[in-house]
Amino acid sequence: MFAILTQQNRFAILYRLYSAKRPETRTKWITRYVEQLSRGETIYPQKRTLD
Repeated sequence: MFAILTQQNRFAILYRLYSAKRPETRTKWITRYVEQLSRGETIYPQKRTLD
């Protein structure tokens, strides 16, 4: 799913992970985003989908 994300969604995820100050927080957020993407959900709406 990460491969088809729009630039806006990719930046949002990577920026949030980069801005985490503690490793525990970063791990928690990575887990959250992986689960979210596996369900096909994104932070911002996008037109691209898995075909």
